[in-house]
Amino acid sequence: MGFKGDLAHWEAEDFGTELMDVTLGDLFDQRVSEFHDKEALVYDYPEFGIEMRLTYGEYLRIVNRLARGLMALGIEKGHHVAVWATNVPEWIFLQTALAKIGAVLVTVNTNYRSVEIEYVLKQGDIHTLFMIEELRGNSYLDSIYQILPEIKDIRDPLTQPIVSEKLPHLKHVVLLSDQAKPGTLIYSQVLEMADQVSEEELSDRQASVDVHDVAQMQFTSGTTGFPKGRHADPPCTGQSGSRRNHSRRTDGA
Repeated sequence: MGFKGDLAHWEAEDFGTELMDVTLGDLFDQRVSEFHDKEALVYDYPEFGIEMRLTYGEYLRIVNRLARGLMALGIEKGHHVAVWATNVPEWIFLQTALAKIGAVLVTVNTNYRSVEIEYVLKQGDIHTLFMIEELRGNSYLDSIYQILPEIKDIRDPLTQPIVSEKLPHLKHVVLLSDQAKPGTLIYSQVLEMADQVSEEELSDRQASVDVHDVAQMQFTSGTTGFPKGRHADPPCTGQSGSRRNHSRRTDGA
């Protein structure tokens, strides 16, 4: 463990294996080319109405369309995008699509209440929040309305980004749902926006992502205080699966 500027830097042992410098997006594309017709993703949750089986090729088509939709939504390289949801398929699609466009995935504990999600949105400089509506009686939507009651007055979330002095970085809230609520977009609208961005534009964006760019920000559980964030680079992997990570505290400590 060492330090580079304000970053804590951990260089993994390679145990004699040559590591590959490859981004998550490029690594995903490589695996698709190798296993295009093989099964990649399976969801079997009939109790939640989720039954899905995708090959690598089908998975790629969904991810690339989502990545283009995210770009159309205004998500730039380095923007922080939070996902506040359980293990739904959209979580996996977002993780891969955000890596392709060089945005930073910010993971959010599904047990958070309003005070904790407000802290994460502020400390994490969140540009866009993707979320389910509620979990086990905990209404995520009510928490957002409590934090930002003014978003209920937004008539067209597609053309009117959120403007908030409290959370100046936050521009969009997207529900992983079929029905929009005041001030929010829904996931399918983001997919529809993909037509505004070409495959070439996505390819150029993906090519601009560097192996040392931050890929994820992971917050602690916050059991002894407010959650603390850590930045993590995409892994540089070889056969051993070793990786290099950087981390930066985002709690000001």
